[in-house]
Amino acid sequence: MTGTMLAITLSADWEPREGARLTSNELAGHFAGDARQVWRNPHFQLGQRPLPRIDAPGDVIVKVHRAGIARSNCKMGDSDAEGYVLLPYRMRLPLIPGHEIAGEIVEKGTAVRHLQVGDPVAIQALQPCGSCRACLQGKPNQCLETGFSGFTSDGGMAQYFVTSARFVHSLLPVAERFGFDRAMDVGAVCEPAAMAYVGLFRQAGGFLPGATIAIFGCGPIGLSCVSLARCAGAAKIVAFDRTQNRLRHALALGADMAVNVRDAADQENGVSEALLEFSGGMGIDLVIEATGDAWNLFPQFEKALAIGAKVVSLGVERKPMPISLFPYQETGAWLTGTMGHIGGFEPLIALHASERMDLSTIIDARFDLANGLQALQVASRFDEAKVVLLPHAEPASIGDAQAI
Repeated sequence: MTGTMLAITLSADWEPREGARLTSNELAGHFAGDARQVWRNPHFQLGQRPLPRIDAPGDVIVKVHRAGIARSNCKMGDSDAEGYVLLPYRMRLPLIPGHEIAGEIVEKGTAVRHLQVGDPVAIQALQPCGSCRACLQGKPNQCLETGFSGFTSDGGMAQYFVTSARFVHSLLPVAERFGFDRAMDVGAVCEPAAMAYVGLFRQAGGFLPGATIAIFGCGPIGLSCVSLARCAGAAKIVAFDRTQNRLRHALALGADMAVNVRDAADQENGVSEALLEFSGGMGIDLVIEATGDAWNLFPQFEKALAIGAKVVSLGVERKPMPISLFPYQETGAWLTGTMGHIGGFEPLIALHASERMDLSTIIDARFDLANGLQALQVASRFDEAKVVLLPHAEPASIGDAQAI
């Protein structure tokens, strides 16, 4: 492929903080494991970029039909009082952001056998090295050398995207039953849903049918947890969030109760009392923290843990959190978490193809790529459950952008 395409690009100034400890590789490559230490004055731009090309026999080029906007994408463009980015991820700039990608294959390398041109696909953004200690132990989500599309290499907020076929998951089972557009919507939410799946079942080991579940945060990850918990046989599910729209989604996906955390927080011990009442005094068997607001929430729900409870952290903390160990010692509860999605795509696609769940319903706003900067602003309000870009949709006026 030759020519140019429309894309959103993120740039920033490389200005390591005084005292920042960087490796020689980070310094040489303008790359940091913690972007907050080096990248200053971030800004998004919309413009033309060269079309991607196949560089290896195992590569594929994907025509992007959906690119989800994640909370992390919004944080990539936000900065603190000194102008440094707020996102505590690894990041190499400039690049095209976007790690929630669905589209169709339009070109493939000579070594690609299991995928065909025209196939609808979802993209796994994490690209583990395969040779580090974590990878060799079968824990690719913990790979410290992983590539990450949209953070360390170009992502999907563009009309086309190139990646290795190893990181591509077919959406044919969904498309054959529900059509191409439904498959694209499912593909757009596969990444956060896969992270929820990995956290709940691969990292935490799941739960027994009949369990009582509490989910804090009803963004795409938290809402995926609601749906997965219902699929897996939870008896009772309570969801907490700050926005009524997201709470409505939680109820529609299977939560038995949805609580505005602002209302509960206004009362002393309001959250823990709500949890104990909801569980009939027995406590919560599995708690999912998917807000990044752990320093406020942990002291509250730790008072309502059931014997042998599990706590799963899926949110990215915005500041260090002190933790009290006594509730875990007393109840035998344990804490785990993940930021990875490897191992979650195939189960999520199978669940959608069999109509056991449908997370495409959480998409609240759709924007053409020409209005992508406005889409980022809308997503930054955190009112909508999911905002997606349609890179090949006809440009709409600003007022009509969400009506695509």
